[in-house]
Amino acid sequence: MFTSEPQDQLYHIKSERRKRTPVSSNKGPTFLRRVIVCTGGPFTLTLYDGLQADTQPLAIITAPSTGAVFPFNYEVEQGLSYTLEGTPPGDNPCSVVILYRDQAPPHEGGEILEDMES
Repeated sequence: MFTSEPQDQLYHIKSERRKRTPVSSNKGPTFLRRVIVCTGGPFTLTLYDGLQADTQPLAIITAPSTGAVFPFNYEVEQGLSYTLEGTPPGDNPCSVVILYRDQAPPHEGGEILEDMES
């Protein structure tokens, strides 16, 4: 049976989120590719591994410039989450895109699959 590789996905943040918010519904490993700031300003984006209150931040991005790109290429084990505090002044809401990929869960059963053609 053929299974395709997981595809990169985009998560668009458009407003303040003071409570940890999951990036995807995946509770397992997530590969954080990069963060792209479409509209920067006086806000702080904090990234976490999971939703647990006692986990330390993976990254804290403060007052990013419009167009800034933050490459990570990092796997988080408990799923990616974030908070965003502060908003740009005026009518320009913040706009941040997180590029990520949900990782496939490990094969259950512990079997090693082999090609039987020899």
